[in-house]
Amino acid sequence: MLIEILIIVISAVVAAFLLTVFFGAPFLPSRRSELETAFTELYPLSPKDTLLDVGSGDGIVLRVASAHKPKRLIGYELNPFLVFISRIRCRKIPNTQILCRNFLYSQIPDGTTVIYIFGLDHLIPKLAKKIQKTVQKTGRPIHLISYAFYLTDRRPTKKLGAYYLYKFTPDRTLSERTSQNK
Repeated sequence: MLIEILIIVISAVVAAFLLTVFFGAPFLPSRRSELETAFTELYPLSPKDTLLDVGSGDGIVLRVASAHKPKRLIGYELNPFLVFISRIRCRKIPNTQILCRNFLYSQIPDGTTVIYIFGLDHLIPKLAKKIQKTVQKTGRPIHLISYAFYLTDRRPTKKLGAYYLYKFTPDRTLSERTSQNK
């Protein structure tokens, strides 16, 4: 009986990891030293920032970012087991929220200033479109830090090692056209 329960639990964990691959990206943890460099040299995080980590995994990005005392930290993760681990690891970090949901089908939280992603090529364009739509709506810029994946239709503001930094700003021409059509 105990062996059967153990097999069921192990199967559930493996299934959760495999399903995540189909709907997002596989779990590949970021390196602490590279993150520290990214949050000091590429995009210096400050207490004014709200960081959103897409595919937050075990919470390493949120934990490293917390040293910079941002206003708020938010992690989105599809795998419920990684959400559980991340919540345990980040439980003492103030103003931190880890959500088990698909970022592409969620709104970008109000006040988000920077988004971190270690994603896949097919996710990056969808994410960029979502960010630009949000920026148009709010009128506030959002920075994107992408690890190892770049946008083919946009130049990075800065590059550091395998990191690309992009700044999304409202397109005034589009905003003007939209307001004229109302």
